[in-house]
Amino acid sequence: MDLREIRADRSRARTRLYYLWHYLKPQLKLWLSRAPRPDAMYVRADALALPAFVWARLRGIPVVQEVNGPHHDRIVAKPWLRRLEPVLGALQRYQYRRSSALIAVTPRLANWLVGEAPRKPVTVIPNGANSDLFRPDARTNIKTPPRYVILVGLLAQWQGIGLLLSALKSPAWPSDVSVVIAGDGVERERVEEAARSDPRIHYLGIVPYREVAGLVAGSLAGLSLKTEVAGRTETGMSPLKLYETIACGVPAIVTEYHGQSDVVREHDCGVIVSQKDPHELAQAVAFVAANDAERHRWGRNGREAVEQFHSWDQRAGHTDQVLRSVL
Repeated sequence: MDLREIRADRSRARTRLYYLWHYLKPQLKLWLSRAPRPDAMYVRADALALPAFVWARLRGIPVVQEVNGPHHDRIVAKPWLRRLEPVLGALQRYQYRRSSALIAVTPRLANWLVGEAPRKPVTVIPNGANSDLFRPDARTNIKTPPRYVILVGLLAQWQGIGLLLSALKSPAWPSDVSVVIAGDGVERERVEEAARSDPRIHYLGIVPYREVAGLVAGSLAGLSLKTEVAGRTETGMSPLKLYETIACGVPAIVTEYHGQSDVVREHDCGVIVSQKDPHELAQAVAFVAANDAERHRWGRNGREAVEQFHSWDQRAGHTDQVLRSVL
């Protein structure tokens, strides 16, 4: 199978105009390209992917969309798009209903998609990890504190930043454990302000993807603290950070949230805490930091789970079946 990728540079999308341009530019190149006609197009569902979607459908090319969450996620992550929500929702629903097949990352999201796009085939394929890059012996050139837990990714409202900052104020939080945060988003200013007043918080901003593996592998635990925003728990999440954490042989500390807590519970690879109890989160960090044997056991379980079930190699086989079904 010959694979070709059209990628947008998100690392520089700091202004609203550039944010829109970085979605449209690679799609414009697609319209102008004279490359051979592909057999199929695989799209990470996005209302702003409409030009690429139309390009494919006009040429009779089947389109498979990977859906990671309801289309109103974009409004939560980028509040300035709220006025466009009716239009963006309509554009996304149009693409769902005219795709050849849909892939959902959680079962509840698949059920939601059945309502959005009746009669369209929906397959559940969770996210996964690059197990060659994310591994226990990964290293980083970025300086880190001696002992830390880590949170990586889009700093959206559902990432539990408030829960984490409140947990740091709990007397149960171990005094020798810091927090490393990497990423960008609407919660960035809140994180930066907290880092200025608390030396235990190390905010790195956006870091190169290859450095993330070493940052995670060097941590005591990876945090995935999803919290309820705009009914988000109804469909659940399948966070990359969860799979990348356990791929590094590091235990995951996650909130009780459909999609991620199911993985931790099934493979016994970390700790599950309440979305609403910062003290419980602080206690979980303290337990992981103080119990080397249990931390290493959870780490081994997680790595084995990724190798057997949750690597991108495993996911590729399932995705290949969906692509072949539409050809």
